[in-house]
Amino acid sequence: MSDRGDEHFPGTGAAAGRRGELPEVTAAAADGAAETEGPPFVVVLGMHRSGTSLCSHLLTRLGIDMADDPAAQPSNPKGHWERPEVVQRHDRIFELLNRGYMTPLHDLPLPSGWWLEPRVAEIRREIVGFIEQKRRGGAPFGFKDPRTARLLPLWHQIFAELGLAPKIVLCLRNPAQVARSLQERDGLPPDTGEYRWFTYMAEALQNLGNCQSCTLEYEAWFDGASDNLGKLTRFLGLPPNPAAASALADIVDPQLCHDDPAVREPSQPLVRALYDLVRRTEADATARAELQALLDRWAAFRQLQRPIELEFETLSRFAARLPRGDGEPGDRRAVSWHHPAAETEWRKLVAAAGETEALQARLQKVLTQRAELDAALARAQQRAALRDRAAELAEQEIAALRREIATRDRAPVETGSHPDEGTSAASAEGSPLDQLAQTPVPAGGTLDSAVAAELINAVLQKGDREQIERLTEQRAGDTEFNYVLSLKLFEAGFADPAESAARNAVRHGAREARYYERLGSILWARGKLEDAIGTMRIACELAGDWSYPQERLAMMLAERQPAATG
Repeated sequence: MSDRGDEHFPGTGAAAGRRGELPEVTAAAADGAAETEGPPFVVVLGMHRSGTSLCSHLLTRLGIDMADDPAAQPSNPKGHWERPEVVQRHDRIFELLNRGYMTPLHDLPLPSGWWLEPRVAEIRREIVGFIEQKRRGGAPFGFKDPRTARLLPLWHQIFAELGLAPKIVLCLRNPAQVARSLQERDGLPPDTGEYRWFTYMAEALQNLGNCQSCTLEYEAWFDGASDNLGKLTRFLGLPPNPAAASALADIVDPQLCHDDPAVREPSQPLVRALYDLVRRTEADATARAELQALLDRWAAFRQLQRPIELEFETLSRFAARLPRGDGEPGDRRAVSWHHPAAETEWRKLVAAAGETEALQARLQKVLTQRAELDAALARAQQRAALRDRAAELAEQEIAALRREIATRDRAPVETGSHPDEGTSAASAEGSPLDQLAQTPVPAGGTLDSAVAAELINAVLQKGDREQIERLTEQRAGDTEFNYVLSLKLFEAGFADPAESAARNAVRHGAREARYYERLGSILWARGKLEDAIGTMRIACELAGDWSYPQERLAMMLAERQPAATG
């Protein structure tokens, strides 16, 4: 499995762009649409020490709920203006992935598909619950955390679950000044600081999808701050605020801008190029194309250097376990493997690592064989169940036809009227939709599946599209009825009503894997690949031991792969 952390990130349905493509909607394009949208959900992104706290502080004064506590510190006297509930969960994710911020591994690519890791998924659900609880009805809301720049694939899942269309505010600062500030605050070497800036910005740009975005330069807050303020308020569609100018004067303090005039530009050419292109991309289509090309080359280079990164990660783990000079374990300093005090321990570690790898390989082989057997058994059971169900439905349809024939045979005798009149009256009184409306719903809240199938088949035999659409509306809240209806309609070639019925089952029923699997399969068959993948991921989470959704998801991802790599 590849370890490219930027592959197959989850989108937000049809609005999600291809992996690695810059978003088509920027601040300029969003100005006209902002007036018709509801209260914004704002996400402030950017590398650490790039003015994200200043921006979040100002947004709070403009009426957007960005934080409960400014959390002022010596390194940030006016406060960080972030949500610790989000920041702490982000840090937990980095620790789970062995990419802690204060470690040399933080700048390495995140593992492929890291957002599907069960422990990460659990943290995602915690974040979803926090946001649902915290947001006030109808009020503008947002958060700021620079770490989000590297975790956007996870946030695309969160946006999709909550039905949000976020507005991204990207804070940009000269990477040379960022590196200087990081060295003062964290002791990070300047070269590492510039590389970390590049990693944060490149991953953020690659994973924006089609989110609306607005870039604000840190330096502009201290030289023409009103321009930045106007750009921000127009982008978010905020109403005129007479207090905005005074708020800006209170927040933007030139004494807190510690830029060193002697440090004018980054030392690395690639970092300089990215910074220059990001500054120009909103107004210059050529710069946008050049930026996309640069990001594509960077992604390819990351793949090329992956073996070296894996070796570095392995050696870092070994170094962390070696004894310090006082004999205590846990020092991360570079150690020569030829040092007499370390050579014996090194050999033991190498031997243990070899044994562990051999055991892991054997275990993986057994697990693979077990998974293949389980999948084959599940497919066989599913085929058997489908055959049994088909036979059952056939018997029900035969019985229904026999009852209908018997009713028609009796109709002239019972009515005592003209045969044509009697047949017409019986047909009118006993139409499938009338039967459906008159059929009582048992205590469980849904029709018996056999009765549902009988009524559905009767409507489909007529082929009246208006009646079919009424059928999807008449019992919109009946979960099992819609579950059966979606398959019947799709098999009969009525794709739109079939999708509506499947969505009714998902919307009104319990969170069961089969409802999401049915909807995902219909979406896939209709060519709505991204929506289908997102829906099938939910089915996989709910499926337990049922492997069918996993197989369907794998086929969908395989279908998307040529488009993503092309």
